[in-house]
Amino acid sequence: MEYLFLLALVIGIIFYCGYRCGVKEEHKSNEYEKSLLKEDYQKKKDLLNKKFLLLNEIRSCSFIFEKVASLYTDLKLYMYDETIFSLENRQRPAFKAADEVKQIKAKSKDILEKYKVMSYKYEFLINQFPELKEYVDDYEAIIQNSNNEISIEDASDLHDRVKDWIRDEDYKKLDANTRNQLALDNWLKHRKMSNAQVGYEYELFIGFLYKQNGWQVEQNGIDRGLEDLGRDIIAKKMIDGRLKIHIIQCKRWSEKKEIHENVVNQLYGTTIQYILMNKQNPLHNITDITPVLTTTAPLSKIAQSFADYLKVSVKIIKMGDYPRIKCNINQSSGEKIYHLPFDQQYYSTKINMPGEFFASTVKEAANKGFRRAFRHLAL
Repeated sequence: MEYLFLLALVIGIIFYCGYRCGVKEEHKSNEYEKSLLKEDYQKKKDLLNKKFLLLNEIRSCSFIFEKVASLYTDLKLYMYDETIFSLENRQRPAFKAADEVKQIKAKSKDILEKYKVMSYKYEFLINQFPELKEYVDDYEAIIQNSNNEISIEDASDLHDRVKDWIRDEDYKKLDANTRNQLALDNWLKHRKMSNAQVGYEYELFIGFLYKQNGWQVEQNGIDRGLEDLGRDIIAKKMIDGRLKIHIIQCKRWSEKKEIHENVVNQLYGTTIQYILMNKQNPLHNITDITPVLTTTAPLSKIAQSFADYLKVSVKIIKMGDYPRIKCNINQSSGEKIYHLPFDQQYYSTKINMPGEFFASTVKEAANKGFRRAFRHLAL
């Protein structure tokens, strides 16, 4: 009996020791897993902190971007200094022309520096956060615009940009209207446009389609630039005693891309803001205001669901041809002047007064009494 008791005691001790060892091993395993999770958490936390530090650096180190942009711009615009020196020191100095070139240089430097700083920051952010590229639709336009060459010929209003599109012998032997038409034809065939200009063309095309259907069109995007609040076109028309207003955003994107929901949301938001701002208008109660997205690219499924829910009208419209010559009437002098698409004042010229229109050919403009602007560049 005593033997059996001792045997049971030994077995109990063995089981107890085994249990204690098992508990210790399990505890060790749990501690190890806990340390791994803690280490993984710390790594992710450190990575997140680095991202925040990176964003703070971007905000605080603008001086570096600006310094590099300033040096780049000085090199790019060195040709202006040579022209200024030449104008001031030739046999018959042209001090007035030199001053004009100085003013142009100052404006060009300011614009180019801002573009370069913006493009540096965008490149930096896109490199660090590639996923942002899906939501920055004008990134390529910013980069392309910032890299555009500034020609010294643009510093003089003696340079006719028609010369850029026809041969010298044609320029000399043809009359003004014929050579202007030839230059326009060549521009249409061989032009290279920035993404911004591609967008402007699409806005003008959509505006043309609306005008054809009797709408009064305000090219808000072209006229106001970055201050358009996402309203590229504001179109108005009285239909059955009610004023219909379309707040239109135009997106001429590759058909391989997709419109994301941020575009739909921006258009809806800016339409609501337009409604609130015009609440006191006496026509407000008989006005229907609709957000309209015209695009060459399809919408993502999420974007389409947003558009359906927010009642944003979506129109897939491919780019087409339209009359491009702007026929403008000077309101003070009454002079009738037409602008070709490659003239500097083309995009800043508004066509919205009685008698003003878009012409398809130079002959059409000339037959209605319009001549090309003498001053092709805005100094």
